[in-house]
Amino acid sequence: MNVKSILIGGILAAVMVGGAVFLSTMVNRSADDIEVGTENDVTIGTVSSLPGGTILFTDGEGTLPPLWKVTRGESTMYMLGSMHAVPPECYPLDSRVKAAYESSAAVAVEHKNVDAVDFLSSASTNVDTSGVCRDGDELKNHLSERQYQLVRSAAEGSGFDLEALDKMLPWSVYNNLSQISGADDNGARTDIGIDKIFQIQANIDRKPKYSIESDQARLELFPKMPEDALGVLIERELSGDNYKELYQAWCSGDLDLLYQMQYGTGDLSDEDAAAFERGVKYLLTDRNYVMADKAMEYLDSGETVFFIAGAGHFCGDEGIPELLKNKGCNVERIK
Repeated sequence: MNVKSILIGGILAAVMVGGAVFLSTMVNRSADDIEVGTENDVTIGTVSSLPGGTILFTDGEGTLPPLWKVTRGESTMYMLGSMHAVPPECYPLDSRVKAAYESSAAVAVEHKNVDAVDFLSSASTNVDTSGVCRDGDELKNHLSERQYQLVRSAAEGSGFDLEALDKMLPWSVYNNLSQISGADDNGARTDIGIDKIFQIQANIDRKPKYSIESDQARLELFPKMPEDALGVLIERELSGDNYKELYQAWCSGDLDLLYQMQYGTGDLSDEDAAAFERGVKYLLTDRNYVMADKAMEYLDSGETVFFIAGAGHFCGDEGIPELLKNKGCNVERIK
């Protein structure tokens, strides 16, 4: 799994302060009590035009990401598997996506895009979320020698501040590898990522926007993540670039390939494979159960919600569609 693979699993980083310290928008670990409403809406808010003249939909054939219709009794919900960074040629989206969106009264994303100051003021935690080593500690104490040298080499090649790098904890490194390595992301842009674009469109259409996951849990997830898993994820991300393959799998709705790219251990050693699997369970599988619970809340509300999460959350026997089927929902893939 590389940096681009993680983007499809639902992890985004936002700059908190200058230098190498970043605030990561993190993820929920248990069902929260977010109300179905907009009273806590601190998102991109008043933005009311799509960036760069983006045309979101076509009335004909266009990009058709993984898309589902979920029904339970008289309630309906639409689910879209997203990528959080896409190239401009992703748009316009297929008319079937347009129809699902237009049939929905509200949009829900993993976590609404927030201003860093608003985000910090709306969340509280006892966990150290600075991403910086304590005095006397260094990054190399938290990674294997191989992993540390790989990160340092990438930083040197991109001109990243090595002194700042050595003060970062692994989870902060992991969330900012694009900056550390100087990766160009194959033209993929977060400003036109699926989640953000649909939030802006919801602003234009005056549709409510909901967070599937909570502020507090987003602050706490990565600082609590096992460091051996982080080390393996960092190493894999710096050792390969499969964005084009990942993007094509997403565009074509190939869930089997997406699953393989998100969850497969490849040629990892037994020890690294075990650490990698713990990391994937932590970042994806465990969250699927939380998201499925939140999806049920939306269905129970009676409001038709357009539910958007990283496409990796919809793959496999423990993906959101299968979990909702197990809860008695009818889940239909829209193709």
